[in-house]
Amino acid sequence: MIRSKHLFYSQQQRDLRLKSILFSLIFILFSLIIQSAFAQDQKRRLAYAYEFNKGLNQCLSTVNSSCASTNIALELQNTQLFFSMLTGYEDYIIQYPLKISDYLRIQNEGLLNQQPHLLLDITLSSAQIQGDGRWLVEAQKQAQNTINLLFQKYANAQQCTLNSSCFDLLISLIKYSNYVSDGSIQKAITPLVQQLLLTQKASADLAQPTPLLSLWARAIELADVFYVQRSAFISWYISFKDGVFEEYDQHKTFVMPVKSQVFKLEIEELNAYRTKALGILKRRFSDLFDQSYQPQSQFFEYCYQQHLNHLFGLYQPNKSLFVQAPKLLSLLIQAVLAELNDWGFFEKYFVYPRLKLLDQNQELKYLSHLPQEGVVSQGMFSRLKVQAEDTLRTMYFVRPNGDELIETRIDFQRKDFLEIAYTKDMLVNYLFYPEPKNALLIGLGGGSMVYALHEYQPNLNLDIVEIDPVVMRSALDDFGLKRFKDDPLHHFYTMDGFDFFKNTAKEGFYDVIYLDAFLQPTEETDATGNPLKLKTLHFLRDIQKYLSDQGLFVINLNDHEGLSKDIATIREAFEESYLWEVPNAGNFIAVGLKHRFNGRFEDHLKKIDQLIKPSFSFRNLYQRVYPTQQKKSH
Repeated sequence: MIRSKHLFYSQQQRDLRLKSILFSLIFILFSLIIQSAFAQDQKRRLAYAYEFNKGLNQCLSTVNSSCASTNIALELQNTQLFFSMLTGYEDYIIQYPLKISDYLRIQNEGLLNQQPHLLLDITLSSAQIQGDGRWLVEAQKQAQNTINLLFQKYANAQQCTLNSSCFDLLISLIKYSNYVSDGSIQKAITPLVQQLLLTQKASADLAQPTPLLSLWARAIELADVFYVQRSAFISWYISFKDGVFEEYDQHKTFVMPVKSQVFKLEIEELNAYRTKALGILKRRFSDLFDQSYQPQSQFFEYCYQQHLNHLFGLYQPNKSLFVQAPKLLSLLIQAVLAELNDWGFFEKYFVYPRLKLLDQNQELKYLSHLPQEGVVSQGMFSRLKVQAEDTLRTMYFVRPNGDELIETRIDFQRKDFLEIAYTKDMLVNYLFYPEPKNALLIGLGGGSMVYALHEYQPNLNLDIVEIDPVVMRSALDDFGLKRFKDDPLHHFYTMDGFDFFKNTAKEGFYDVIYLDAFLQPTEETDATGNPLKLKTLHFLRDIQKYLSDQGLFVINLNDHEGLSKDIATIREAFEESYLWEVPNAGNFIAVGLKHRFNGRFEDHLKKIDQLIKPSFSFRNLYQRVYPTQQKKSH
């Protein structure tokens, strides 16, 4: 009897376990179906966003177009920076970089005295994307100018309305205070924001068909940046709509976009404003793990899709008219990306560098004083020139013909940020192995890689080899690396990298070996100055004994006649190899692995964000790998 009861309960437990497993499988399948549909829909929307962005480029590059005024051009560039942040579209930053000098010229023209929020937006966006600390300094200045203008112009709080410039000033200030965690700004502007969001009901605006902007949509946009927490936003919106969601079905002009017999710019701008707000609502009410507001989420999804379909369908037959309407194109980009504009999306597709500027005085104490004209010294292989500009220091190699080649550039308020494009790509090793313990750097220059690696991984054991004693002295004194001289994790060697492997390197020790060695071009180097003896098949095979089991070799190659041969040699020497081309830089980064890589880059991307918190997009780096060069054929 006891045995029978035991068997009964065992069978019952097995049934429950099977039901649990079956339920889990059904949930996983359901989630995959939803994710697949979302991915397809997202792909379509992003394709249109790229198309709209091309229209903006065309307008901005056309002389005497509607984009010619400075204010409009900056508004459009702000939209393009927003587009870049959400899509990882770094080519825009490379092709159309807004330089500090251009920005200061615009500022000094006095054209934007009444609209500092435009400069605040563009300086903050540039800081977030380019990672340049000087942009954040300028953003701080413009934030103060913006808040001064806000309280000067709207001393009478009742004049601050959703359809006034007060709205634009508040939006810019909230974005800035959210990014830099400036509680003083948040505290100062909160009464004005609450006045707009808590005292103005927008039910009468729900079906308005004619204004150039929708006050309802503006309220949604303001609340989206002000109420960061999803629960706070939803609570506000329920109160905003008096808690009656069922009313929506009665407002047909809200459910469906406004249509006219012919293309009317003001009507389509209204539709674009509404679409943007609906995308925000869809995003804020959606949650796979909280179905409390599923009916509202589905309704917003339906309305959002109806508006998008209308605008997409209108675009193709009226493309020429759209290109002449940059404000509409700008709104369309914002509308298409509205549902993606949240931190979860950023973490997945684009990593925001959280800019924390270091104390300038604290940093400069490690640096030797430089005269205004800089210093020039003769190294073993090249003449060196070092110049200082505020917190920025640059090392140049001066060729015999007088050409000055930038070797190193470091902003000592942002030591984690790699100013020169190819040095970011040198860190591809983290895609393969996010937690290296021991590293070797051949070729020091001014030491930007040393600083970045230390900021990202303070416990990394790093051996640093530089052949030229003059370069080594400059790195230690002019670039402040002397701070690491007594650090047990940093070891400096003034010697030939080739000899270092023969006499000093430890076998099986390094998780990554970086090779970035360039000299004055001679018969012992290639045309770019890369030593030939460090690229032979014998050398590349031999150094693998110094790599750990998961170790890899990373080399910087400049474009030259022998590049194809260099790549072929690397592929022959290593079990597996990869190649990256640095956009618009003339550099190629090749990676050789001691053993085959059996992991997934996608998994390592998450670890990279958690462990080292990089100041640039590793996802973009991953997407640029040459697929035809990835694996060695057998």
